[in-house]
Amino acid sequence: MSRDKPSFNVSLINIDMEWASKLIEVISKGVGSLSAQFVANQITKAKKYEIKEIAQAIAEANNLPVKASYDDGNINILPKDDSINPSLHPEFRAAEFMIRRESQRLASVEKASLYAAEELKKFSKEGGKISKEKINDSWVAKYFDEVGNLREEKALKYWGKLLAGEIKQPGSYSTRTLNLLGNTTKEEAELIRHALNHVILVSNPKIENYKYRDNFGFIYFKIKPEGYKKPVLTHYNSEILSSIGIIGASDSSVMLLKNGKREHLFYCGDYALRISRNKSDNLDKKIRSGKVRLLTTIGLELLGLHQSKVNENYLISIASQESRKNLNSSLYQGIYFEKKRIKFKKTIKEFKQD
Repeated sequence: MSRDKPSFNVSLINIDMEWASKLIEVISKGVGSLSAQFVANQITKAKKYEIKEIAQAIAEANNLPVKASYDDGNINILPKDDSINPSLHPEFRAAEFMIRRESQRLASVEKASLYAAEELKKFSKEGGKISKEKINDSWVAKYFDEVGNLREEKALKYWGKLLAGEIKQPGSYSTRTLNLLGNTTKEEAELIRHALNHVILVSNPKIENYKYRDNFGFIYFKIKPEGYKKPVLTHYNSEILSSIGIIGASDSSVMLLKNGKREHLFYCGDYALRISRNKSDNLDKKIRSGKVRLLTTIGLELLGLHQSKVNENYLISIASQESRKNLNSSLYQGIYFEKKRIKFKKTIKEFKQD
């Protein structure tokens, strides 16, 4: 016995906001126009979220002989015929399993989508421009498949931010990054956050309008700043981060100053580190850093989602170390623009050689 299923044409969902229209289009492509309609309602009306509506909709859409109710955080699945004992019939047990699973998955998808809407709304209010480029279909499918497995609010918010970033600029996050996030343990996630707090960038994406993945980042992993009981990354932790694809597998060094360059600014969160030569130094000499571990493309993509909690002592330790190469190093905080020039609100520490 067939039954007509309700459907919505996503093109008829009228939201006069560029960011919202693109978000609704992506949701429709990923999980269907019904969820797109639901999220559109949330954006325009701030309607209260009801998981029981999802459960009942799944039952009806699949023509299942059950009815769904919601009580005190639990989905209850009952046969439409009250005289039937559902536990004795496999079709009812299968229906309960499917409805519970898909209701939770869909609830997660829609919550993450609403977090993405919050992020995009904020971005738009700040004058941000949404790319007109389409998001890759396989990326959309992978994203919603992974998000459906999440339950923790913190994780859903994080993935909502990720979706918003991809909508702003498609190609910002690879499917490899989605794979990694979907399979990361709680302990690994904590270690990744710790590592990202210590990343030094060659360019500041907020100033120079780069994608994070197109940047160049590294960690002075052997430094032991004041207040740390161990180096920034132990050998064991470095190996874990390397194995999951966040940092490179071997020690390296980076070019601090190229031939002909007198100074360069490096960035870490809201801090900037200026490395400069003495006025009398030969500009032809290349200056390389101490031992570092380089961030991978995946690591850089995750950095774009990360709210860095920078340890000032870590940056002071770097400034002190590099100044021993007969260089000047200055640490600043509070980056802003004035007449197209980079300025800083505060000088934290200076190590001068001339």
